[in-house]
Amino acid sequence: MRKEKVIIFGNTSFIGKNLYNFFKKNYQKKITVDGFGSKKVNLIKSKSINQLKNIINKQTTIFFLSVIAKQTGGTIQDFNNNIKMVENFSKVLNFKKPKKIVFFSTQSIYGEDTNNNSITEETKPNPTSFYGIAKYSSERLLSKISKDYKIPFLLLRMPRIYGPTDINYGPSKFMVNGLKNKTIEIWGDGQEKRDYVYIDDLIKVVIKLYKKKITGELNICSGHPVSFKKILEKIKKILNKKINVKYKKRTRPKVNHVMKNNHLKKFIGDFKFLSIKQGLESLLKAYNK
Repeated sequence: MRKEKVIIFGNTSFIGKNLYNFFKKNYQKKITVDGFGSKKVNLIKSKSINQLKNIINKQTTIFFLSVIAKQTGGTIQDFNNNIKMVENFSKVLNFKKPKKIVFFSTQSIYGEDTNNNSITEETKPNPTSFYGIAKYSSERLLSKISKDYKIPFLLLRMPRIYGPTDINYGPSKFMVNGLKNKTIEIWGDGQEKRDYVYIDDLIKVVIKLYKKKITGELNICSGHPVSFKKILEKIKKILNKKINVKYKKRTRPKVNHVMKNNHLKKFIGDFKFLSIKQGLESLLKAYNK
């Protein structure tokens, strides 16, 4: 019997790199682990089909994280390229069928400018950015192809994931600026609520799901939303110093994005996500190494 295999597309991204390193560290003796970033295999190019069609077999689980992640400032070309990546990957499936596909999506498909105080897997999608529309289109495309080819398909929709090396607007960037005595910029009054998941928690949850025969759609979230302003208060207490904050005029509506994880709990049991305070403390510990 062939050795079980894991392939991570997008293994040079923030999440992809952490997932790839976890598999390499903990499963390399039991599982063949491989990763592909755009420099190794550019899924936008049609030649990627021939590069990949001979490396997938029936024992392969594919984690698909490849994306041009421009939630703001994205263009129609970014949308086209994201769709092209999924399209070329789908063509690979004409040649070889993997054991399972796990696609990493985003809460943005529910609507970046939509006020959502109770997002579940049943919430109606309403993406408004090229990034969100591309992610939702990719979800539907891969879901259709997986069904036609009878390939188990798991779709993970994630909120803001933070941790060391993350540079996006939110906990990581705020903590770095606080440490460096740089001004932290906040849009509006910072009262809108978001769900945040620390990178280590995300990887633990993904591994739990990987070990189970789960398909369908899942929101990966802590279920404990917090405001940007509350994050600033926590950082101030943790660093025990004054932090410089600049409030900027909003360019988009003030909306909450509150995700529910009732469905997720059916599969991960009593898993306890780090609180925002615990996550920020873990960040500080990582930065001080």
